[in-house]
Amino acid sequence: MSKTKWSFLIVLLLAGFQTAAAQTHNIQVDFKKNGAEIQKTMYGIFFEDINYGADGGLYAE
Repeated sequence: MSKTKWSFLIVLLLAGFQTAAAQTHNIQVDFKKNGAEIQKTMYGIFFEDINYGADGGLYAE
């Protein structure tokens, strides 16, 4: 076999190992239970200013 075929086979083999190691997770949500009470005076939007994104965008360091 050629070198590229061997490389392709190795990549497929490693990808198969990765999917075999995947775990499953379950999330249970109780829709009958109320969450935290939100005050009626709270309104608007939330914008977190990360890396001066609101003040001219990102900058290089």
